[in-house]
Amino acid sequence: MLGLFFAASFSSLSAESNSKSPPAFFAPEARLWLHSTQVIPLKVSVAPAEKRTLETIISPPDAAEILQPATVLKGETTGYIRLRALRAGRAELLVDGKKLPLLIASNPSEQALSPKPEIVSPPTGACLYGNVTVGVEISLPSPSTVISEPSLILPGGRELAPRAQTLTEPGSVRLFAFDLNADELAAGPLVLQAGATDADGRRILGEPVAVCVIRPDLSSLVSGPCAERINDPRPARFGEKIPNVSSKDPANPGFVLNPNTDPAWCMKETIEKPGLYQLTMRVRGDAAMGSFPSVGVILNDGDYPLAASRLVDHDWQRIPIGHPVRLEAGEQTLTARFLNDFNQGKH
Repeated sequence: MLGLFFAASFSSLSAESNSKSPPAFFAPEARLWLHSTQVIPLKVSVAPAEKRTLETIISPPDAAEILQPATVLKGETTGYIRLRALRAGRAELLVDGKKLPLLIASNPSEQALSPKPEIVSPPTGACLYGNVTVGVEISLPSPSTVISEPSLILPGGRELAPRAQTLTEPGSVRLFAFDLNADELAAGPLVLQAGATDADGRRILGEPVAVCVIRPDLSSLVSGPCAERINDPRPARFGEKIPNVSSKDPANPGFVLNPNTDPAWCMKETIEKPGLYQLTMRVRGDAAMGSFPSVGVILNDGDYPLAASRLVDHDWQRIPIGHPVRLEAGEQTLTARFLNDFNQGKH
């Protein structure tokens, strides 16, 4: 009977030990994506006779939330833990005392899809001089998306704060206007970039925009109020009707008003020297459907604009209209045309 008792006791102890076999992990470390729910697998050497829940601890506790503690189902040797990462950095997962290092970081796919501050004006290739307005746009994928006010990054790391936010709710587009004095910058190529910070403290940079700072020869400049040129000869395709001149704005006693694409504003000028010329205008516009007006420059009786720029504010702003265009010597007509009015589809 002693032998029988011993054999029975040995068998019972072995079964109990196997049902409580220590867990092991499939990898030496687990990577969690911030704010995402993920499953971490584990294994035991012997399948439990009943569903088994193991002690599960996160250290430090604020690194991740335990949505489902370590669980091994009846008759299985593979179990799982379900976690949601709460903050970036390193942490430890302990399952019945067995440690698994955790590395918590932002999801690369979310970074690729996250909203970025993008410079929408001036466009690439524009030539700048004097005070100009720069527009930075952020398109939010959802109303709950949190991102900081953007900054405009200049060479050397200097950053400018926006003068105003010009597009707000409702809608997903946020637009910011910056004042930039190009005369304070070195002449030559200039790379502008916008930056912001997301809810996780991650720095987000938009695509760089390459422009050029110039010091124009005053003898080659043609400047003046647009209202004084409304009677310039017009290409036949734009008709004989001239644009309206308004005086409603005390800051501008006379300015051209274009509520529609036509009649467009035209300027005829005699060009002494052939070369590249940059059209720069002082303009303002009213926003509609998440965008301000766009203005294009058309040469002579051309059908399409050679260059264009988006307005970024409802107040007066000085912007280059697209990039420089080549003008030959002789009489040339430049037309500044409103490109995106609601009647554009009817033309």
